Amino acid sequence: MNLERFEKVYKDFEEHERALLISKRSEYAMNADVLSNFRATALSCGMEPEEVCVVLMMKHTQAICKMARDKSVRLSWGGNGATEGASQRISDARNYLILLAALIEERDPEIVYRLDTVGSGGSSHS
Repeated sequence: MNLERFEKVYKDFEEHERALLISKRSEYAMNADVLSNFRATALSCGMEPEEVCVVLMMKHTQAICKMARDKSVRLSWGGNGATEGASQRISDARNYLILLAALIEERDPEIVYRLDTVGSGGSSHS
């Protein structure tokens, strides 16, 4: 795959992932706290919120592994009542990684994430 085609794939995923994260927010947040459902489920199951996030992500990871073995699978977003397409499953897994990062970031309220510190741990004391 050449760089131009790769950049197109990357941009397509990036645009869809943001929309998916927003549209599915009600599945993991019932109020202003966007991570509330992870905490509530963790409390109910005797787990940490981060563990709940990883378990939910594993559902997508297992489906992605199955897709990787199936040479007939092609990228698609699904939709219109169809099952989730391969692209959506990949994006959902990537979004769970972002949610996991948010849960980890939240451990220390004194640390504020800053893009200009990428490469030095991704966090900076405020």
